[in-house]
Amino acid sequence: MAGIGPFEPRPRIGVALSGGGDSVCLTLLARDWTAAQGGELRAFLVDHRLRADSAAEAALTAERMAARGVGVTVLRWDHGAVDSRIQERARQARYALLEEAVAGWGGLHLLLGHHADDQAETVAMRRARGSGGVGLSGMAAIVERPQLRLLRPLLAWPKRSLLGWLAHAGAAWAEDPSNADPRFARARLRAQDAASGQAPDPSVRQARAAEAALFLARHAEPDPDRRLRFPRAAFRALPADTACHLLGTVLVALAERAYPPRARSLARLQAALAGPDDGAMTLGGCLVRFGQRWVRLRSEQELPLPWRPPVPLAPAPFAAAAGPPPSGAGPY
Repeated sequence: MAGIGPFEPRPRIGVALSGGGDSVCLTLLARDWTAAQGGELRAFLVDHRLRADSAAEAALTAERMAARGVGVTVLRWDHGAVDSRIQERARQARYALLEEAVAGWGGLHLLLGHHADDQAETVAMRRARGSGGVGLSGMAAIVERPQLRLLRPLLAWPKRSLLGWLAHAGAAWAEDPSNADPRFARARLRAQDAASGQAPDPSVRQARAAEAALFLARHAEPDPDRRLRFPRAAFRALPADTACHLLGTVLVALAERAYPPRARSLARLQAALAGPDDGAMTLGGCLVRFGQRWVRLRSEQELPLPWRPPVPLAPAPFAAAAGPPPSGAGPY
């Protein structure tokens, strides 16, 4: 936790609890850390309602955590039939429910239980899809979202260490049967042990994020009506990889999406902006207009205003001039 701060005095920490060993370990470790800070911890458990016994499993996990001094809020995903892209749709719903619930509770930080084995699987899957350097950096330990931060404090530890700690603590956990379901890519990867030795290299993401943040601090002009512009000449001077990372960062922030567009799409936009012609393109829920002097971006959707850009889009003078954030928004 010391490496993924800063934290406010007496922090309110939300933790994503599934009932599996990874998240139970994270919850109990976070309970002790938060108590030492004089803060408050609450676990949030999403019942995806994809199995007949999911409600009973959620209730059992909440009961186990209550016995160890952790309050649990159970969130339910209301949906119709889910016949395709099951894990993708469940993941999207889970993150939306968790972020809304934690922010509504007043938390600024949501802890996720991803560990070193998950990281290796992520890198292996991205390598198989032909991801570039940023993708092969793996999952980030810190992700800034409009209302809170997503934090992964366990990325350096393998699952066997977490389960060993739980066994020593005498804590019980549940196994999700979908983890071994061959319909899903991660389960097939585990069965083949294909993620072994797939270590991430976070240096590429860190370098590009630092270069993009420096560009935005120097050149970006965000506006409370959810628009942003920067000089085209300065953008043309960026290396192509950094420029693509910068565009992904801006598009995610403007449209409030969880992930940037695909690398190929960002590369097409970067090439257009680096070229000689004026024009306009849409990507990632945003309209991008580019003339001789400026690149202007805005969200295509009507989203809440006034907009306070998240880090690192807002240079300090704009952040100060924007005044307090809208009700319910955090300082990130």
